Amino acid sequence: MTSRSIGFSDQERGHTSEARHFGAGVPRFSVARGVLTCAIALVAALGGSGIASAAWQAPSVIATLPGNQGSARPMVAVNSRGDAVAVWIREHSTMRPPSSSGRRQPAPPSYYDVQAASKPGGQPWQPAVTISSRSTAAGTAISPVVAIDDRGTAVALWSRREGRRFRVESATKPAGQSWSSARRISQPSVNSYVPKLGMTPSGSAVAIWEAHYRTSRRVVRIATKAPGRRWRRSRALSDDDGAARLPDIAMNRHGAMAVVWSQQTVPSNVFSPWTLRARVRTRKGAWRRTATLAQTARGTVSDIEIDGRGHALVAWQTAPRSDQSGARFRPAGFRSAETRNGRWLKPRRINPRSQDRRDLGEVEISVDDAGNATAVWQTGLCTGRGVFAASKRPGRSWSTATRLSSAEGCGEAFPTAGADGRTIVAWTELQFGVRLAERERGAPWRTSVVLDPAAAAASTGSLPGDEPSVAIAGRRAAVVWSADVPALANPDESLSVIKAALAEG
Repeated sequence: MTSRSIGFSDQERGHTSEARHFGAGVPRFSVARGVLTCAIALVAALGGSGIASAAWQAPSVIATLPGNQGSARPMVAVNSRGDAVAVWIREHSTMRPPSSSGRRQPAPPSYYDVQAASKPGGQPWQPAVTISSRSTAAGTAISPVVAIDDRGTAVALWSRREGRRFRVESATKPAGQSWSSARRISQPSVNSYVPKLGMTPSGSAVAIWEAHYRTSRRVVRIATKAPGRRWRRSRALSDDDGAARLPDIAMNRHGAMAVVWSQQTVPSNVFSPWTLRARVRTRKGAWRRTATLAQTARGTVSDIEIDGRGHALVAWQTAPRSDQSGARFRPAGFRSAETRNGRWLKPRRINPRSQDRRDLGEVEISVDDAGNATAVWQTGLCTGRGVFAASKRPGRSWSTATRLSSAEGCGEAFPTAGADGRTIVAWTELQFGVRLAERERGAPWRTSVVLDPAAAAASTGSLPGDEPSVAIAGRRAAVVWSADVPALANPDESLSVIKAALAEG
């Protein structure tokens, strides 16, 4: 299973550079106010009715955040026993009341902690706790991700500023026990940002992140952790020939993994081209050579998955191009590339040509153990918004796109990929809150349903918080999201809450 951070901004990462979206990475911190967001997860097809016909429990509030925080970027993980864990960031506002003269007193900027809540299978959610090191205005924690193994052991990662540097920290929660103290796993003297996490059902974990050195050199680093052990010392994974950015990781249940990132050969030259690169590790631990998949635009976000046989699949957005006069413009579209017998095949188009445009959202993919894939993306930034899905078999072309939903308004969607088998897609809409669409492998999409009808009925038209995060394992599924609700003391004001819904059996 792979865990992805919901989003971040260049400001959070301690540098000002090209914007990009999530998880993949461009300016994503502001996405919290998106009108429509989407998350995709695939669940193992184990026979019987499975998730597709399972009843979703009524959503519950697992945490209340102070004030109207807005974006909390929650992430969730679940195992086949029904153990679930969620992480998010909690804002500490430093606003000060006006002085006696009526002037507002200066205050340091807000800062964030990482909080977590866990739920043993068949039991209610436990109270939320802070798992990051104590934060102050000089040290803030961001970009949390989480995973859980079949025994109920959870692992969380995040990036935390300490003084002038960011570092990657981790905490572990064995089943039935408390969270461990946060420990640094990145180099102490190197800025380290936006970790990503992969974990097998047996508890073997892998972390990757961006390491920024004093020069313009940027490297993707990787660290591993055996079940019940500490993290091993990290090492460089990407090529040492420029700036590596926006890494993503996928890991299957056997321990095979794939990593993708964007690379700029000459970081000091703004016109230096960017390429999409990937590496695959076999289940026996042998890394294959780095492959260059395509030339991309600055800050291109990509998504990667790996099936049960160790075949990798990468999806990305092509770079818009125009001639020197700008008169002829080739809009962006989505492409994918996959491996067979250790070699990368020719890229394939995902979306129809009629959708190629500058305002495409992002594409997310998932694959099952046999390599059957699903892609989900969004079009339209302000009008004509739609969520689309396509599927493909190993070595085949993508199917005709199916429209899952549409909504008017501004904001961008950020899907999140999950496990394998059947497919569940979740998104939020302005008037209806969180909505789910499901299908069984090879079957048509079922009619979407509103996950939180009570909240939808009471909606006042306020924008949703974050995009939902979906996790699935076996017959279990979990969705978490943040939302704004009226404050009981003053209905004209609102509070931010973290909500969760589960499906079992």
